[in-house]
Amino acid sequence: MSATFNADPKIQEKTRHLIANGNTSDALLLLFENGFDQAINLKTRLDAAQEQFEAKRTDFGAWSMLQNQVNFEILAMLNPEIVADTQFETVEKQWEGKPLFSGPVPKAVVLDLLDQNKIAEALELCENLGTDQIMLKARYHAGRKCVLLGLVSEETWSRQEKQIQYGIQELIKNVPDGEMSALIENKLKPPNDPTTKKTLKTILDRIRDLLRD
Repeated sequence: MSATFNADPKIQEKTRHLIANGNTSDALLLLFENGFDQAINLKTRLDAAQEQFEAKRTDFGAWSMLQNQVNFEILAMLNPEIVADTQFETVEKQWEGKPLFSGPVPKAVVLDLLDQNKIAEALELCENLGTDQIMLKARYHAGRKCVLLGLVSEETWSRQEKQIQYGIQELIKNVPDGEMSALIENKLKPPNDPTTKKTLKTILDRIRDLLRD
């Protein structure tokens, strides 16, 4: 079978959404149900890693990296133009406890959210910035689920959060201010679902605070 998968655009979009929200296993099942046979091999790898992690035979870092690799393989097959050395592979090596840098508005809004450790809200504002944003969001939500299940200590998760924060900084660093402004304006349009409404209310409150300062 080809290394790429020409799925219906709606299936591709749903797959990306599932991955971004930490539901890689569901994404693979969706692809398999829609004719992507290779999804079973990827799911077998993912399930084996999950079993090893839950049995404490491997650590969170190793499990997280394997999940990232599976996510990348899925996204690369949906979009063959993805470059192999995407950001998620180098963030861990680059981050050395570096402080959050300051930047012009609108990037300052994202950085302000990171200063408050509001990573989910910052990731929402970075939506549509490509594969790296999906990978970072997937890493965040999958990790949060592990914390809620008691599989990861707060100390370990704190280190992971710092790496994700640094990844977001790198993601927006070279985005033109005009493009970033357009992304934020688009995200602030009235949403339909309650969860997004709550997230955007937090963002709007912070923008108001920044303007008052």
